[in-house]
Amino acid sequence: MEKNNLGELLSRLNFIGMYKWMLPLHLRGWVNSLGLYVQRKGSVGGAGSLRRLQGGGKFRGYLDVWSDEEGNEQIGKFDRQVWESRFAHLVEPTLEIANFLVDRVTYHGDLDPAGENTLNHAIQRYKSTGQWLGLPRVPDDVKFKHEGEYARARQQEISENRIGEISFFEKRVRADPLDRLAWVSLPHLNCEEEKFKDMENALKMQLQVAPHLRAFEELGKTYLAALSNSILGKGIIIWGTVPSNVGAAELGYGIEELRALAEQNLCKAYELSEGAGYYGDEHFQEIILARKCVEEFSVEAFEEFDRFERRARLGIIE
Repeated sequence: MEKNNLGELLSRLNFIGMYKWMLPLHLRGWVNSLGLYVQRKGSVGGAGSLRRLQGGGKFRGYLDVWSDEEGNEQIGKFDRQVWESRFAHLVEPTLEIANFLVDRVTYHGDLDPAGENTLNHAIQRYKSTGQWLGLPRVPDDVKFKHEGEYARARQQEISENRIGEISFFEKRVRADPLDRLAWVSLPHLNCEEEKFKDMENALKMQLQVAPHLRAFEELGKTYLAALSNSILGKGIIIWGTVPSNVGAAELGYGIEELRALAEQNLCKAYELSEGAGYYGDEHFQEIILARKCVEEFSVEAFEEFDRFERRARLGIIE
C-alpha cells in the first residue's frame, strides 16, 4: 500500500473512531456490524497528548498506529495482507454507518425506529449479497450547524460523569481515610477535570496511604510540568497522571518552591528505582532526564526531556 493510500486509510479510520466516540454507548456496537472494529484512544497530557488508532477484528487487531499533535505517526503493527483481504472493503461502509448513526442521534436524540429499519436493511443486504447500497445523508450545511452543539453536549456529559466519580471516591475517603483505591483513582480524575491542586493533594495522600515509586514519580513530574510552562511557556509530554498544561499559579507555588518539590520527589523516585535494580529501564532514564531539568534549569534540558518523552510514547527508545 502506497504512503498516500495509507494516509487516506488512517484518515477514514480516524473518522470512524471519532464518530464512534461521539455516540452513546448503547449505539456503538452498530459501528462494528460488518466485522471491522476501530478504536481511537487519546492520552492525558493536554497539548502534548498522543492518539492511538487500532483496527481489525473483534478479538485481534491488525493495525496499530500512534500519532502526536504535530501529525507524526509511528506504525506499531500493520498486517497488510490480512487487512487487504479481510477489512479494506469494509472501511467505506463502516464509515457510512458511523456517520449515519451520528446524524440520527443529532436530529432524533437516538436511533429512531425508521433509522434502525433503514440501517438494518442495508447491513443485512450487504451480508447476504455483498452489495453496499449506501445510507441516506443529511446535507452538510445542515449537519455542520448542529454537530458542534452535539459534541459540546457529549463533552459536558463526560465531564459530569467524571465529577460524579470524584464525588463517589471522596465519599469513600470520608468513610475510610485509608481507602487505597480512592487515592489511586482521584489523581487521574482530578487531572482530567483540570483540578490540579486537588490532583496534587490526592497524590500526596496516596503517598501517605500507599507509598510507591509511581506516586513519587508522578508528583515530581507534575511540578516539572509546571516549571516547564514557566520556563518554556509551553507544556511537555509526560506519560501517566500528569497534565502538560499545569502552571505554577494553579499549584500556588513560586519557581524556587517548585524546583525544591520536584527535586525532592524525583530524588525519592530515583532512589527507589535504583534500589529495585531498574537500571536501563525506560522510567529510570526518564527520571534521570527529569532530574537534569531541575538541576540545570535550562531550556535545553527541558527540550531534551520533551524529545525523550515523545519518542518513548511512540515506542522509539534507543
